[in-house]
This record gives sequence, structure tokens and C-alpha cells, in this order.
Amino acid sequence: MEELRRTVLRNLVRAFPGAISGETLAQETGVSRVAVWKSIQTLRELGFPVESSRAGYRLRELPDFLFGPYLEAVLEGTFPNLRVVFYPEIPSTNAEAKKLAEEGYPEGTLVVTENQTQGRGRLGRGWFAERGKSLTVSLVLRPKLEPRWCPSLSLLTALSLAFALEGLGFPVTLKWPNDLYLSGKKVAGVLLESAMEMDRVEWVVVGVGVNVNGESFPPELADRATSLFLAKKEPLPRFQVLQAFLAALGKEYPRFIEEKSFTPWISAFSSRLPFLGKPVEVVLGEKVFQGIAERIDEDGALWVGEHRFPWGEVSLLVNL
Repeated sequence: MEELRRTVLRNLVRAFPGAISGETLAQETGVSRVAVWKSIQTLRELGFPVESSRAGYRLRELPDFLFGPYLEAVLEGTFPNLRVVFYPEIPSTNAEAKKLAEEGYPEGTLVVTENQTQGRGRLGRGWFAERGKSLTVSLVLRPKLEPRWCPSLSLLTALSLAFALEGLGFPVTLKWPNDLYLSGKKVAGVLLESAMEMDRVEWVVVGVGVNVNGESFPPELADRATSLFLAKKEPLPRFQVLQAFLAALGKEYPRFIEEKSFTPWISAFSSRLPFLGKPVEVVLGEKVFQGIAERIDEDGALWVGEHRFPWGEVSLLVNL
């Protein structure tokens, strides 16, 4: 029954905004029209707005659901071999994706949740995600790369997310290495974790968090966090953001694996960094460096004066 529901839902999404007849659905699934009707009823009970007419069945709209089979349907063709693993609630999508990666799940496994309760950002910080209004996902990758390329893969992911949000009408900027800002406030972030052997990467988990439809933030975040909703004052289906991101990453990632260099993306990444050419401070563990942010190199590292930083926390200085 679950597989039938999955197939019916996929066909309804493919037909959207048009209709598909019960007879065609029966032929596609190899079951009776009564069985199709029962499956439609189940989808309605789950909240899917399925209408009936002489033309057949149709979705009145594509709802803002992160339900697994539905996501697989709306995300079809965005990223190679995509497989959605959905949880209504989970502590951390990255933690779960790492567990699945260790168990041998293939590249393209996407962990998605409606509510992440213990999300993490860079440097062990927490990540605020509002139930039903945020997008929190983690993607398993198995790149055939040397470990040295993982930091630049993080930058490539952030740039792909920037491409996606720009395509949706949001003029984002980047904060090296992998945060996205909108109107001077953080709107999204990327967290990359990996397992490596001496000369190769075993797996990489790319975690992405986007503040999509949040209307407010806790007091401690209100002056430095924003959402896509606050930028345009209108809600945006989270699956559209995910569609755009996976399509962008699905285009850039295979080329990155082939190039084995961040060089083709340096210009695009650098043009979205507001602090290049300006005085910055970089915190690296317990050490603090100050200087002019000069450039991003082919490994994705940041040069500040004569110092090269493969990682670190960077902030703009008003005066050097």
C-alpha cells in the first residue's frame, strides 16, 4: 500500500498543474481503479490537496511538506541518485547522515526533518531551526578525492546555495568559509563533516540550514539572524529552496570532482565576499590575526596579508 501511495503521489506531482486520470494511474501502478481511489483518500488524509474532476485527479497546489515520498517526487532530477530519508523530528540531520554513511548508504542519501532539536553550526555552535519554517537537511557524498579537497568542497556547497537563493530572488552575500548573509544578517549556513583514510575520502556529509519562513528569532539572535520571509514578507515553500539548492549542487559537484580544484569557482565566490580588500580579524583557535583580506586560493583558503588560513573565524574590522 505504501509503494502504491508513493507511485500515485509521484504521478500527481509529475502531472502538476494538470490532471491524470484514474485509469492512467491504474495502468501505471498495475492495480484497480478502486485501489487507486483508496490511495488518493489516504493522501487526502495526510493533507495533500487532491481534487477530482472529469479529467481525473490533480493536486490543487504543491504543499510545503517535507514528507519523504513527496520530496522524492518534487526533487526528481535535481541531484544524481537522490534518496530521501525523512524524520518528523530528529536531534541532528548531520548526526543521522553520518550514521547512515557509516552503515554504507550511497551517495545521494538526503536526511530531512521537520524539526531538528539539537542542530549544530560551525565551531560547535548551536543552530536555531523553527519547526515547520526552517529547512534542515544533510546530504551524503562519497567523492573520489584526496582529503585536502574537503575544505574547498565546503565552499563549493555554500556557493551552490548562494546560486540557488539568488535564482529565487535573494541577493545573498557569503562569509568565508560557508555562511550566507542577507541584508547583513545570517540566513543560512553549511556544515561539512567527513571520514577519511590516509589518501582518500570515505564519505562527506554536507549539512545545510536555511531560515526560510521564520518571522522572529530569540532575543540573542534577533540582531544577527534573518529569514527569506523577512526579506520579502511572503512565505516560500521550503521544497522550492531545496529544489534550487540540489539542482545547483548537482550541476557544480560533478565538475568539482573532475577538476579537483576550486579554481573555476574562485571568481564567483570572491565576488560575493564583502570583506575582500578590507581589514579583517581571523581567530584561529587561541590565536588572533589582523590584516587585509587579500584573496581566496585554489584550495579555498583565505589569505590575509602574508598569512594563509585553511579555516578560521573571520570578521570585518572597522579600523585596522
